[in-house]
Amino acid sequence: MTRDDFRIISDLASRRTGIDLGEHKAQMVYTRLSRRLRHLGLTSFRDYVRLLERDEDGGETAVLVNALTTNLTKFFRSETHFDHLRDVVIPDCRERIRRGQSRRIRIWSTACSTGEEPYSIAISILRALGENIAGTNVRVLATDIDTDMLERASAGVYGENAIEAVGPEDRRRFFEVECSKGERRWRVKDSVRKLITFKKLNLLGPWPMRGEFDAVLCRNVMIYFDRPTKDQLIERLAGILRPGAWLYLGSSETMMSPGPGLSREGDTIYRRRET
Repeated sequence: MTRDDFRIISDLASRRTGIDLGEHKAQMVYTRLSRRLRHLGLTSFRDYVRLLERDEDGGETAVLVNALTTNLTKFFRSETHFDHLRDVVIPDCRERIRRGQSRRIRIWSTACSTGEEPYSIAISILRALGENIAGTNVRVLATDIDTDMLERASAGVYGENAIEAVGPEDRRRFFEVECSKGERRWRVKDSVRKLITFKKLNLLGPWPMRGEFDAVLCRNVMIYFDRPTKDQLIERLAGILRPGAWLYLGSSETMMSPGPGLSREGDTIYRRRET
């Protein structure tokens, strides 16, 4: 892969998705795309660049994005966020509903990967509401730019390693066991799945959602973006939160100073000001 090949690939990724691929990521790009070149029967990155330049329907570009984005996740990753969601956010939403200030609970997982995050959100909601879930309008929006990950997330089937952070009681309550080729797998129950809507979305493109969210999880996403793109995204996220709602960022994405209308409420936890 020549420097020109890398420049063209990184420029394309930036234009289509906002992903910022500095030269220090050239080896990562080479390693991940080499598998794709072998699959296509191509012998040089220049041939792959030509393929991308002819990619009018965007199919190969989508494969490129899927290959370049890291999908490392697990159930209840950064557990303090889910404790806060269960103990603070959901009770606050219930109180707003009781007082007639709202009729619903809406939470957005902006980069859901293989689904562990939105399912963890839904389980946290079910823990907090208990039997009251039947009378509450709850939806979790789960989006990702990677179509392969969305397909796996929608299936909701995980191996033993994936659910190691899920306790025995929650496994019995929220998962079903199935065996395939001698391997035990865990399928998320319909009581959890029905709370979630999975959609493809580029965070830097148009957002078709209407209405405001009670909480947004945008974790380990902005590590791909340059500073102006991060600032723009934070401003958009703040704008889609209702007053008093919450924003969760990844552990390496703490803002030096909170974005417009946001106050810091904890480590990587921010809240939109009421006024």
